[in-house]
Amino acid sequence: MSSITDWASLIDRLLATRTQPNPGASTDDIESAAARLGKKLDPMYASFLRVADGWDRFDGSQTIYGTKDLAHSARWLTKRRHLDEFLDYNPEGLPEAYPHWDSLVLVMSDWVLPLRLAAASGGSDDPAPVVDFDGAEVWMSSDFHTWLTEVVSSWLEHIGQGAGIDFGIGTTGVQRADWEKLLSAIDSARPKPNPPASDSEIDSTQERLDNPLDPMFADFLRTADGWDRFDGSIDLYGTQDIAVSERWHTRNIEADQVAGGSLSRGELLLIGAMVGATPAMGYVAIEAVSGRTAFINQRGDLNYHANFREWLEATAVDEETKWKGRI
Repeated sequence: MSSITDWASLIDRLLATRTQPNPGASTDDIESAAARLGKKLDPMYASFLRVADGWDRFDGSQTIYGTKDLAHSARWLTKRRHLDEFLDYNPEGLPEAYPHWDSLVLVMSDWVLPLRLAAASGGSDDPAPVVDFDGAEVWMSSDFHTWLTEVVSSWLEHIGQGAGIDFGIGTTGVQRADWEKLLSAIDSARPKPNPPASDSEIDSTQERLDNPLDPMFADFLRTADGWDRFDGSIDLYGTQDIAVSERWHTRNIEADQVAGGSLSRGELLLIGAMVGATPAMGYVAIEAVSGRTAFINQRGDLNYHANFREWLEATAVDEETKWKGRI
C-alpha cells in the first residue's frame, strides 16, 4: 500500500531538531563564570565543561548549563529562583547528607517540569555530590559524572540497550575520554523510530480495538511502528502497545480519568503519553470520527490539531509551539 504522506521526510526533520553539545569551555570561560558566582565551580562539573560547555535540551527537555548561563542568563536566573523558593518552602527536602545547601550551583533544569532541577556545590577543590530535585522527590549522586551516568543508564535501560556498557572511570580519575564516551552514549540513547508495521499487525490492532485506526495514523505506522520518547518526553505507541501492552493500558486508564471518560466511550484513542511521572503529565489521543489529534494535560484540557500529521509537525518547530498546551 502506498503512503499518503511522506513520513520519512517528516521523521528526518524531527531527528534534525535534536541538539548537540556545545564546544568545550576555555579556562577563561570557567574562571569568569566562577567570578560571577563568587565561588569555584565543582571540579567534576568544570571538567565536563572543558569538553562540552553545556548542552541544550540534551534529552528533548533537560538542559545542562554552560559557562555562558551560570549567574548570567535569564533562563538560569529564573530557574535559580525556582530552586531557592523550593528550598525556602521545603528545607526538609534537602538530603541530610548535604550540609551546605547555600553553596549549591544550578547545573541542570527541565523545560517541561519546573521543579526538575539538579545542582552541585561550589567552592571546594573536591568533587561534590549532585542533588537532583524532581518535584517533591530529592535524591543525591556522589558527583557530577555519576549523576550524568545514572541519567544515561536509565535511558538505555528504558530502550533495552543498557547491558554491556561500562561507564566506570580509571584510576587516574575522569578524563576527556570518559566524558566523550558519556556524550556519545547520550546521543545513542535518544531513541530512533521503530521499524514499519505490517498490514497484518495493523489489522490485528484494529481487531483488538474492534474499530479501524485513523487512516493517517495507520499510514504513519507503516513507516514507524511507534517511537519511544520521540521528542524527548512522549512515548508514541505502535501496534505492539495499543490495546495490548501494560504501559498502554495503564496510561489509557489515567487519560480516561482526566478526559472525563471519553476514551472508554470510544470517542478518543490513546496513541501516546509523556514519560516519567505517574500519572503522566499528559497524553496524546485521536478522535475516532474526525481524526483530530489532541494533547490532554493533567487538568483535562484538550489542545487539538487538525490531524495526526499536523500534531507531529508541531514538535519540529519552535519551543513555544512545541510545548503549547502541555503544562
